[in-house]
Amino acid sequence: MEKSLSGRIALVTGAAQGIGRVMARSLGLAGARIILSDLREDAGEETASQLRGQGIEARFVVADLSQGEQITNMVDRAAQFFGGLDILVNNARPRLSYEAFPASMESWDHAMAVLLKAPALAIAAALPHLERSAAAAVINISSTNAFLISQQPVTYHVTKAAILQLTRHLAVELGPKGIRLNAICPGIVDLDDRPQKLTDDPVNRLVAETVVPLGRAGTAEDIGNLAVFLAGGLAAYITGQAFTIDGGMTLGDQFAFAKRVALAAKA
Repeated sequence: MEKSLSGRIALVTGAAQGIGRVMARSLGLAGARIILSDLREDAGEETASQLRGQGIEARFVVADLSQGEQITNMVDRAAQFFGGLDILVNNARPRLSYEAFPASMESWDHAMAVLLKAPALAIAAALPHLERSAAAAVINISSTNAFLISQQPVTYHVTKAAILQLTRHLAVELGPKGIRLNAICPGIVDLDDRPQKLTDDPVNRLVAETVVPLGRAGTAEDIGNLAVFLAGGLAAYITGQAFTIDGGMTLGDQFAFAKRVALAAKA
């Protein structure tokens, strides 16, 4: 897939850190010109500068995705930077603290605005540009929490499930315009730009090695590689699909996995 996106223009939201930052780099290394967007201006500008240092054409635009007018402005500015838009990656997520139901309802509107409404508004704003693209692709970042329940709050689970149906619906509606939409559903992921990776904790590492058939947590690079594939010509006949990327973790029976972890801890 080296330089498979040469000449393409990609906008990645939530790109100042974590999975978004690495996806932007992966798309850029594949030849795309990158516009990064994030609420954190200093971190976003620094990331864009780092990408340019790696030979990637990259620009940054700050945006609060809870505000509709800022989403429209983000897309317009992104299209102006390089003269169009071919790829949109809806990755941004707000900081959500866990609260048990019904206390979690207090953060419902904010979660819905950023995790569900913002991707829809970004796609709507990008439509005129995507319609002019010869190979338009939208990638929505969902989660395995669309299928199972974890420690995340209810709002995260609900929005990550809903983004899949948004992806499917718009894949049908926009397919005749030549626009493909797919979703990526990551499982547990180690992030190198955090003070401590998930599996730096020996308990978390043991669990990951035991319950993930491939024996490890995912990496942001794993997600980035999938994004490059879905945005490129090798995926030209793929649309409306949800791609789970979790090393096989969600394939297992919870009781059997829990037993394996318990036995591994005793060993």
